[in-house]
Amino acid sequence: MIRLYLQRRNLHMFGVLLLLSMNYAILRSVRNTVAVVGLGKSAYSIPFFELFGVLPAAFLMTWILSRQLSRHSPQRIFSAVSLSFTLFFLTFALFIYPALTVWQEKTLWNPFYIKIVLQSCSMVYYIMAELWQPALINILFWGFINAHVPKDTASQLYPFLLLGSCTGALLAGPVIMTCTAKLFPWHVSGDPWINSFVILTCIMACITCLAVALFQNLTAHTGTYLGREEKADNNFKDSLHACFNSKALKLMSWIVIAEYVAYALGEVIFLDVLKLYAPAPCDYCSFMGRLSIANNVLTMALLLFITPVILRKYKWVVSALVLPITLLVIELAFFICLRNEGMSTRIFGWTHSSWLQALVLLGAVQYCVCRSMKYTFSDASKELAFVAMPDDLKMRGKLIVDGICSRLGRGGASALSLSFINFYGGSVIASSSITGLVAVAIAATVVLATRHLGLYLEHRPTVQPSPHNWS
Repeated sequence: MIRLYLQRRNLHMFGVLLLLSMNYAILRSVRNTVAVVGLGKSAYSIPFFELFGVLPAAFLMTWILSRQLSRHSPQRIFSAVSLSFTLFFLTFALFIYPALTVWQEKTLWNPFYIKIVLQSCSMVYYIMAELWQPALINILFWGFINAHVPKDTASQLYPFLLLGSCTGALLAGPVIMTCTAKLFPWHVSGDPWINSFVILTCIMACITCLAVALFQNLTAHTGTYLGREEKADNNFKDSLHACFNSKALKLMSWIVIAEYVAYALGEVIFLDVLKLYAPAPCDYCSFMGRLSIANNVLTMALLLFITPVILRKYKWVVSALVLPITLLVIELAFFICLRNEGMSTRIFGWTHSSWLQALVLLGAVQYCVCRSMKYTFSDASKELAFVAMPDDLKMRGKLIVDGICSRLGRGGASALSLSFINFYGGSVIASSSITGLVAVAIAATVVLATRHLGLYLEHRPTVQPSPHNWS
């Protein structure tokens, strides 16, 4: 197994995923800071951005990628998409965001118009940051890997690759904390958050260039991506048709949608609670960086010591059920604690400050543990399910499940969150009672759907692995 890991192509895959994941971890912290305590003033903007921005943008992105995958090589598409993202982030950090902060202070302007401009720009940035993972990691990178890795090698190789993703996100934590620390020279003059934002974006640009170079080298030593006939079939319409006619893809689509809905409903509540605990932008972003470190230390431990053993020794359904069961239990505990401040005072004698600290801790556990389970058991199980499918369904399934269904999950969660928040007068925390009930109920459906998919994969005919030799 060590020889497999140390092969040149596998190390390149590890490096590409590490760099892409490092950038996404930085983007996740920055985008939340911009939306909640930067240009925005509440976590209320997140479900709004997800529903009216990210969801339609994800459909458009998937349609564009499906067309380009039928016409161009993966090297060209990967490079073009990566550099387009980087150019946007640099322009926003260096020019747009500083100008927005100046406009925000203009008292002569109509506050309503200023708010529209700020929210619109914040939405565009959030959309671009959110599309980084499905476009570059889920569709382009994993789509390329699934097309070349045979099933018997995948069960050994994928935990190693996911370790690269975990390592990248782990390295992002210290980078975020360092760039937002108040002891460094860039905090001496000007707005500390703007200076930190610019430095983080420049670091992301350098990381992206290195990732593109590694991916070019990887594809150059792998040969052709797919034959011409297979390329021609990777259009959006055929991918949708294949998804609706495959029981496995339908179950997998619902699992992905429901997991996102259940998790995102809880995440919005936690991000608004966190704002009460860390109201300053630098403190908020720094806390997100510490969460990234804790999350990825746990993820790395799971990938090194637990996930490979379970993938090798147990059925597919065992590893696939870890996330939905964990999500069900932890979210239930978080929402019970959130809605029972008075009970905690009577039982434990907590003050409001103590209850808030305990709630943030429990929310952080939910944030870290559920993400760790997703990056280990859930992602590995999903990719192994794709490898076991016929060759003509692999890329089609990736386009729909990772390009559309994941965004449908976030969009569905956003629609529910906005409905609940507006029903409770615009208060995010006040809506947590109904939000918690819905999140827990949907998490329960994920458990049932995963069980059905496991039974289906267990009894379907064995699919021959891809002819590409990767060992």
